[in-house]
Amino acid sequence: MTAFYLPEDDLTFVHIPKNAGTAIIKWFSEYKSFFKADPIFWGHHESLPMLRRTLPTNKTFAVVRNPWDRLVSFYTFARDGQTAWCVNFRKANNLMEEFLF
Repeated sequence: MTAFYLPEDDLTFVHIPKNAGTAIIKWFSEYKSFFKADPIFWGHHESLPMLRRTLPTNKTFAVVRNPWDRLVSFYTFARDGQTAWCVNFRKANNLMEEFLF
């Protein structure tokens, strides 16, 4: 997972993939003048314990979503997506034709 850290505000946002993280990070970037210091983007995919050791903060938040909604979103992305990952996923799982309907 990735994180967005505001050192002067002692605040960390943990981005869980497919859970509004891009929108939150975009908001932080657009409104960074509201904060005491520039945010630090931690772009590595680390575990939460690793982030805790690296970014010591008392205030951490994340956005979570209904697991069924996430599953539908994943299915739609894999079915309709044209990225290399989507195409390779469909090929690797023999889902090229029947998966599209």
